Amino acid sequence: MAAEAGIGEATLFRYIRSKQELLTIVYGDELDRVLNLIESEDAAVAARSSDASLDAEFFIDRAVQTYRTRTDFYLLNPVNAARYLREGFVAGTPESARHIAQGDRSIRLVTAILQEGQERGLLTPSVDMWIVAQNCHGTYMHEIDRTPVRGFAPERIWERLEPRLRVQLEPLSAGDQPAR
Repeated sequence: MAAEAGIGEATLFRYIRSKQELLTIVYGDELDRVLNLIESEDAAVAARSSDASLDAEFFIDRAVQTYRTRTDFYLLNPVNAARYLREGFVAGTPESARHIAQGDRSIRLVTAILQEGQERGLLTPSVDMWIVAQNCHGTYMHEIDRTPVRGFAPERIWERLEPRLRVQLEPLSAGDQPAR
């Protein structure tokens, strides 16, 4: 990173307190790029869809895809992903503020996707989709955190995560709701 910035390593570490802080900055920048990609890819999927092709599954799949892409990023370096997640739990630090903002981006996107499904009458109208989106994000973070702790194989995380997301999202299909 010092070479990329055109400075010496000693100068870099005058501004960066530790290698852990450097990791947090670099990983956070990469995660921001992934979040930009997720948002732009979702906007493209939404723009390509026709009203006739929309069903509840379309919105559920978009929400799930948000976390599929985040999981693919996690798999590039599971050890650093887990470290980065843990760093975000240290309250009151600049790093934790960034982590919260990054999580909030995913939560906002999933909320917007699900609310659009509600507005179209395809997802249950009586559910607060912001809470559902928070639960999806919490499920994702839980899988990242428990993978190394429980000794799970990182490459199998999606096998654990996808069903946990779908069990929260699929019951939202308005067609699955009993008549009132």
